[in-house]
Amino acid sequence: MNSIVKGPKIHDLRDIPFGTIQEFLFHGWLGYSMLSVYFGINIQYMGTIWLFGLAALTLLMIKWNQINKIYLVLVFTVSALHISIQAIVYGFMPLQSVYIQPFTLWLPVAIIIYPLVSRPGFVLRHTLVMFFIAILLSPSIVNLAGRIRLTALSGIDNANDFAAWMSFIVLVIWLQSWKKINRKKQIILLFIAFISIYFILQTVSRGAIIALIISAFVGIRSIPRNRWPKFLFIILFSPVTFLLLPIFQQSILLYENRLYEDTGRLNILESSIQAIEKNPVMGYGIDRIGGNKNITSPLGNVIPLSSPHDAISLLWLSSGVFPVIPFILMWILAFIKGYKYRPPFDSPYLDGLPLVTFSFLITLISNANFMAQWAILSVGFCYLIPNIYNLSPDKFIYKSNRNF
Repeated sequence: MNSIVKGPKIHDLRDIPFGTIQEFLFHGWLGYSMLSVYFGINIQYMGTIWLFGLAALTLLMIKWNQINKIYLVLVFTVSALHISIQAIVYGFMPLQSVYIQPFTLWLPVAIIIYPLVSRPGFVLRHTLVMFFIAILLSPSIVNLAGRIRLTALSGIDNANDFAAWMSFIVLVIWLQSWKKINRKKQIILLFIAFISIYFILQTVSRGAIIALIISAFVGIRSIPRNRWPKFLFIILFSPVTFLLLPIFQQSILLYENRLYEDTGRLNILESSIQAIEKNPVMGYGIDRIGGNKNITSPLGNVIPLSSPHDAISLLWLSSGVFPVIPFILMWILAFIKGYKYRPPFDSPYLDGLPLVTFSFLITLISNANFMAQWAILSVGFCYLIPNIYNLSPDKFIYKSNRNF
């Protein structure tokens, strides 16, 4: 009689790889933090305790001597400099500030995501979770002046933030579509991409869709030669499809009207540069940024400045040049590492270069999206994956649960 070989029995949680537990808990935290207010299940400090507790557990369970820690060091350096300068130099330290709170969460989220990106298929699974969250939030969508936005207090209620969220989903599916994948899964992913593109067009967000297009073209470098006919077919017929489908025609008209609309971004950029030139070393303090406030330079010039809509300008204006240096270095190293690593066709990992390209482009047109979990994933992916893509992460990076 032939015996059936079965996998190891799971008697308790210690038999489950910690990476699996960590991924489940992280996605649980993400869902709770974005959905709890909308569904009326929010418990004060629960999300913060969940996040920092999981980060602490991750610190204990990772073989940190085996992986590149430069990314986490740079994240810590930028956050520490920014928060310290606000507290010490400007005496401004309300943790609930929209320009302070994200920096307190950036490092713990990075600590959790950094090892997770080493798990084969994590990026796609995370993308599916993002899409599921967006669908659950979709009943809160409202249309204001021809643009949709959320009203769920989810963190992505702004039209541009929601567009960036959905654009990341489309980009990952685009990169995944050139991998070996069965027909059923491919159809499901194409359906998800179709719905996501519909939402993006409804936001009428120019920056997100431009970043998506540029990043998708960067991803062309990973398309195998035998897939080029499929690629050319998509490039030629996708625009025709969108033009002919009635559900997209209204959005296309809105984009045409918005294409040359002056939103004041160039004026804000000009004011930001002027303010930085007046005080490039220490900035002006975070409480002076946003709300259409005026900045009085050391020379007495009054410079009108609203929210910069640019992460580099935000850091420079609020805390000066010191956090900007490691911040820019973080992106330069990510691009270098992402460019050097081009995964083979049969690799379970995606190309990191288009992911970090997308995140950087969004960083240039938003204040804090570089601290969103999908941006942390993109940058961390480029730092970590080149070193471990051909190894087993559950053995190489994670300690055994039986050690505890």
